[in-house]
Amino acid sequence: KFVLHRDIKPDNILLDEEGHVHVTDFNIASELTRNVLASSLSGTKPYMAPEIFSTALGEIRGYSFPVDWWALGVTLFELLKKRRPFNIYADTSPQDTLHIIYNTKVNFPCNVSDDMNDILRQLLVIDPENRMQTLQAVQSHPAMANIDFEYVKAKSIKPIFVPSKDHLNCDPTYELEEMIIETKPLHKKKKRLAKQSSKKDSITSEMVSKSQEEYLDLFKAFPDYNRERNGKSTSIPSDQIINDTATHKKSIQVEVINSDIKNTQDAKIRRAVTTPDSLTTNTDTS
Repeated sequence: KFVLHRDIKPDNILLDEEGHVHVTDFNIASELTRNVLASSLSGTKPYMAPEIFSTALGEIRGYSFPVDWWALGVTLFELLKKRRPFNIYADTSPQDTLHIIYNTKVNFPCNVSDDMNDILRQLLVIDPENRMQTLQAVQSHPAMANIDFEYVKAKSIKPIFVPSKDHLNCDPTYELEEMIIETKPLHKKKKRLAKQSSKKDSITSEMVSKSQEEYLDLFKAFPDYNRERNGKSTSIPSDQIINDTATHKKSIQVEVINSDIKNTQDAKIRRAVTTPDSLTTNTDTS
């Protein structure tokens, strides 16, 4: 109750193993409270009511439950005549869709009763206020006079068709045809999102991989002294350490000797400079 399905179409009406009908796929369904309108452009275009497109174009504030009854009318029409009443496709714009709906002269099925065609006409009324939109209206229509809806609800009536359990109960080529006609089928949305996410992850992975390669190229300039990987010891031989140490000690000793000699010479020069002239004169006189 108060659930707006927004995607009534043959694809979403399935039969169970006993042949009873079930409405499926409530992915874009919405629960509406009283006096609240929906406003998003949601559904499968060939089955969407005109007020949904009018809302998308800003012509009206929103739409409500009558859109599901319009979709039911398109679905019944397709089941009875093997084609839809309007030539609308996934790539048809909202403006063009409204133009098609307003200007198409619908040719109702000629192989059904006038009463059934009258139900179709009432379901496909453009004005949602005048559209058939209640179960009571359907049940009380002359076309439904011989149907016991309580038996239908209780699944007490034996269906005239029971799906086979031994083979596929649908045309496998239909999925491909639908993908060609509808560029972005609604029920393919999850697969598209998963593919986009996978592509994004792949790009991120490539970026990380490229960065890692750049770092590896940078480290190639440095020699690898991993002892376990090369199987060689990277330690310096002890005799080389001793020789280097001895040479270093000799170098230090030479530097010390040279420093002492230089200091002695500097001291003699300083004493000569600081000796008084009187001492030098007396020495010469004597």
